[in-house]
Amino acid sequence: MRAKHSANFPVPTAIASKDTAYPNHHVHSMGFTTGLLSGFTLTASTLYLTVLIHNRHRLHQATLLRQQSLILNSIVDPAILPAEGNAPQYRIERGNWSERCKDGWNKEIEGGVRWMHGIRWGTVREALEGRWAGWRDGERRI
Repeated sequence: MRAKHSANFPVPTAIASKDTAYPNHHVHSMGFTTGLLSGFTLTASTLYLTVLIHNRHRLHQATLLRQQSLILNSIVDPAILPAEGNAPQYRIERGNWSERCKDGWNKEIEGGVRWMHGIRWGTVREALEGRWAGWRDGERRI
């Protein structure tokens, strides 16, 4: 059931005009020229950025295809590879922060693995056996 208006709450019969409701409020609307130019600017900049991104992706893909083609052709015919002095110069791009963190983590792991491979485990075992024998025989020095 719908609630009816009670007599305690009057229903407005007329809407106040904007001049009387907000006497110091000035409404400025966008003019035709301003609207046309801002719309053109927004459309042109969006179109420019889209074409720019597309062009960059296309160049990147072309470079990747060229490299892959060179690698595959060098498997069949090793004479295709460029000489050391004629090798193309590539620029190294730094990755974003997550890639840099992963690279740092990988370098730490590689360093730990190299350290583990550098240890002569035979000498470590012999030293531990000697200490254990000494500790077992009554020499309590660690």
